[in-house]
Amino acid sequence: MNRMYQYYANAKVCYVYLVDVDGLDDFVSSRWHRRGWTLQELIAPKELQFYNKNGRLLGDRTTLRSEILQACGIDVSQGLHEISFPERFRWSLQRETTKGEDASYCMLGLLEVYMVVNYGIGIEAAREKMLRLVEREHGGRTVRQMRAMLRVPDATDQRGMDLLSRLQYHGMGSRRANVSMPLDGTCDWLLRHPDYKRWSTNGGFFWIKGKPGAGKSTLIRFADSQCDEQVALRLTHYFNARGAHIEKTVEGLYRALLCQLLLSGKTLQARVCQYWTTLNTHSLQQWSAPELQRLLVYAVQQLSTRVLCYIDALDECTATELQDMIHFLLDLAKKSAVEFKICFASRYYPSVIIQGSAELRLEDQNDHDQAIADYVDARLLIEHSPAGDALRAEVVAKANKVFFWVVLVVKVLNEDTADGNMFLLRQKLAELPHELDELMTRANLATSIW
Repeated sequence: MNRMYQYYANAKVCYVYLVDVDGLDDFVSSRWHRRGWTLQELIAPKELQFYNKNGRLLGDRTTLRSEILQACGIDVSQGLHEISFPERFRWSLQRETTKGEDASYCMLGLLEVYMVVNYGIGIEAAREKMLRLVEREHGGRTVRQMRAMLRVPDATDQRGMDLLSRLQYHGMGSRRANVSMPLDGTCDWLLRHPDYKRWSTNGGFFWIKGKPGAGKSTLIRFADSQCDEQVALRLTHYFNARGAHIEKTVEGLYRALLCQLLLSGKTLQARVCQYWTTLNTHSLQQWSAPELQRLLVYAVQQLSTRVLCYIDALDECTATELQDMIHFLLDLAKKSAVEFKICFASRYYPSVIIQGSAELRLEDQNDHDQAIADYVDARLLIEHSPAGDALRAEVVAKANKVFFWVVLVVKVLNEDTADGNMFLLRQKLAELPHELDELMTRANLATSIW
């Protein structure tokens, strides 16, 4: 039992056969989402694929992220290291197990504690034993938060689930889930940058700007992963021009932020639900921007923990929406009961100015240039020799500070590195276009990697 989590984590891919599911319409209601031991199956594997009762592939953990969130309230786009221990414990509540003790034993590994499995001692004794181990490993504050979750739920919980269900939409969080974390060490420079350090200390707005493909999404993904959720509440949204319409609108942004706020704690969820019922619009089927804005303002006014908010790809919503959204977020930060810091990432938008905000232009950063060089050095599969080093330098120079251009070119060149012919590789590099859009078309990689 103690090794089950590691067993799943070490697997190259895990497959879930859903005997009670015909198609995607049935996915959310599957009993699999309510069973205790399936938590480890959901969280631990590197890759997880779901199949219906006829053996047809429904999708994987990334493509079905929104459905999983709706089914069990777990955002699988976050790494386990980003999730607090009380939040992990919350996942197990209300889940079904054949044996009562398994309600605790199914959390071994997930809570990073291990103990002798003893059936027959009862559900309460098993839980107390586990909580004592958690207190020893992770501290009394963590256990107190867990014990608070064991109180009997009331009707407010159902109202909270109803509100969450209305706010969630297909594709929520999928863009962030598809942004790869950077090569180790290549983005650490951001944490040392004077302007970023000043923003981290003083708050306000921090804006990362760069050309298409420069690496803005990867950089802000790195930044949001550094948020210590023991001391701050992290909110994220990544606009997605290639997704559904709502994924590139401010409505999608507001709904995503509200979902994350509601999932941050039962007390806040109850207060927001109560406020929502007082609005004359709460019975309407469609959300409006003013209604979502009122809910957001009310929610942040109830907070006691400071907020770090990361928003990527502002340029992928319309110019009118962008102006209105920025003005609203400025006002939201002012009305917040706690420190509310916002980090944006976008292409260059000279028409949008935020007074007092700090700005980082990727093309002006020597450390960003070094990150590109480090990526080429680590990923281009050629020998370290004068000829190989010269080819690496050519790739970096031709990239013109566009990180994604390098990612594509390295992939293309690696297809022909087996014979080690540097002349042919240099010739192929010379034939590749400088412009990112043309390269994506040539390489036929626009949808598979971007």
